[in-house]
Amino acid sequence: MVSKLRRTLGTHATEEIIQTVPGGYRLALEPDHIDAHLFLRLAERARVGQRQGATATADTLFRAAL
Repeated sequence: MVSKLRRTLGTHATEEIIQTVPGGYRLALEPDHIDAHLFLRLAERARVGQRQGATATADTLFRAAL
């Protein structure tokens, strides 16, 4: 199963995405390539903008997060 995933994902990356580590495997991606991490970062930036009165910027960031 993992070898099939490696073949499939390997065509989309220059580095190995699935790494073998003690006890299993690790998905080696930058946090912004994982939608949940990107959402949290953008939503936090939007909340900061909202608190600072930058409602248009906050709105844009909230929409980007979604």
